[in-house]
Amino acid sequence: MAAKTSRLAKNRHGTYCLRWIVPAGMRADGSPREIRFSLRTTDPGEARILALEFNLLLERVRAATRAKQRSAGMKAPLTVTIGETQWNIRDGQGRHQFDQLLRDRPELRQALLATVEDGVAPVEAAAALVQQATPAIMSAAHPANPVLLKTAIELFEQSRPTLNGNRRGTASEKRRTMDLLQVHLIARRRPSQLIYVHDIRRDELIDFVTEYAQRPAKACSDGAASKTKPFAHDANGNDGFETLSPRTVIKAIGHLENFYAYAVGKSWVAANPMDAAFHGATEGLRKGAASAKRSNSYQSFTDAELALIFDPVRYLENMRAADDFWSPLIGAYLGARLAEIVTRQASDIRFSPEHGVYLLSVNDDAGAEGGPRARAKNSNSVRHVPLPQALIDLGLIDYVDHVKALGATALFPHRELNDTRQNDPSKHVSRTFGEHLDSIGITSPDKVFHSFRHTVITRLHVHGTPVGDAELIVGHAAQDAHVRLSSASGQFGGQSSTHLKTYVSAGSYAQGSLHARLKAHQENSLHYPLDFERLREAARIVQALTIKKRDGSFVSGWHTNNRVVGQAMLDRLAATPRNAVNRSAAPQPGLRGHTP
Repeated sequence: MAAKTSRLAKNRHGTYCLRWIVPAGMRADGSPREIRFSLRTTDPGEARILALEFNLLLERVRAATRAKQRSAGMKAPLTVTIGETQWNIRDGQGRHQFDQLLRDRPELRQALLATVEDGVAPVEAAAALVQQATPAIMSAAHPANPVLLKTAIELFEQSRPTLNGNRRGTASEKRRTMDLLQVHLIARRRPSQLIYVHDIRRDELIDFVTEYAQRPAKACSDGAASKTKPFAHDANGNDGFETLSPRTVIKAIGHLENFYAYAVGKSWVAANPMDAAFHGATEGLRKGAASAKRSNSYQSFTDAELALIFDPVRYLENMRAADDFWSPLIGAYLGARLAEIVTRQASDIRFSPEHGVYLLSVNDDAGAEGGPRARAKNSNSVRHVPLPQALIDLGLIDYVDHVKALGATALFPHRELNDTRQNDPSKHVSRTFGEHLDSIGITSPDKVFHSFRHTVITRLHVHGTPVGDAELIVGHAAQDAHVRLSSASGQFGGQSSTHLKTYVSAGSYAQGSLHARLKAHQENSLHYPLDFERLREAARIVQALTIKKRDGSFVSGWHTNNRVVGQAMLDRLAATPRNAVNRSAAPQPGLRGHTP
């Protein structure tokens, strides 16, 4: 029967810990009577060995300091003197540092114990230990307001929309990064109920970022790695999967920086571990991200690819719901971001009599009708963009009239913008469009929905559109600042001064000339060789199958398993005469002069 090991206890979670009652003669005023620290094991045999090792070390340390304490004629806490450096356990802070050292540097503890057991004096054996322990001591500085990591993550997420005006999706991304950090720490035997924010060291954050950078990226259907997403190796050393791009990793580092800036402000930590040493250790990732940004991985669609994407029969077969059908077409002619398209309200597409054009408004509020709308990406994204005649000819205005007549406020009412979808509103269409690209043989990871944005910007520039006007169309520049400057000078001059932004009123003639000019650029630049007649018929089918049910909900398209309806719609479309005339390049008829 094994002898009972002194100073060994077990907490309520079943984890063994060491419990030391500090002798009265070794306590300073205000110092704790009892010191505890976890052995991070639930195995009784392993705990007993660790406790015996600690007891041996403790007795040797006490023996080495007892003579000095007696000769000083005073009572002192437990002290180890190594040259000119002293290690003290005199209060809760000293206990925390000692606990931190033994928990987080087991290899040093084992080396120290081995040398002490061989008869080497503790002072000599621990000389290297103090140097290694310095970072742990610094990171273990006791904060004014210690808080558990899991609690801090909740508070941090709740603070994001109010402090920085983050969109819901951005706040959720930051929450996911912090959750991954917590999972990373727990995987290294750190119980979640014992992880305090100030306990997390810089080296642990560096390890987390390094591991995060090796996470697999989204599946690449053709198995080829892009320039910004290198392959990682699997467990056997073989090329296995594509890792996250450096830009994605840098975004996660930014989330950590935001968290620790907030933590410092809340006094959760005494010092920010995201310091110069951290950034020096991750410098390679930053250089990779800068290189990736210079060589943007997304590519434009070619004419042949656009004709394949919008082949009416295949397109209707794969993109039969209203948001699936209209989002790529709007993206191809406006260069809008997918999240901007799928979160629009029907009232965001309107005819402007004073300007003589149809406009799509990308706003940054809840909308006049009170319906949900995702926030614009930034202030430059807030804009009013003319609709090219091609979208009007394809039936977009007819569709808007239709959903309004049904009593809907959202442009795509069959996709309820609930809490989950507000965090990632473009997920469904992005997935559906990606599956459509795969089905028609466009499998490059550089060809995605966002490629429409590259297509529009590229064609605007190739056809001589001024850079400033191209930026106004796609939301890379603020239209409000431009209108204020134009109303004063009559021409676009780049960034306006604070004086013009603040005091110059936006003249109506400047707005009118702006929208007319932007529409002229669209009509001159965006020429696609599409089968407009059959695409128009496909749009009629989608519109007819967008209905309001008796319970007040909306549906659009047909279910995949409803092969009878699906085949009937495809047969109807196939019977429509083909017309490959590029109508967007032909002279355009006058616009209808009514408000939908």
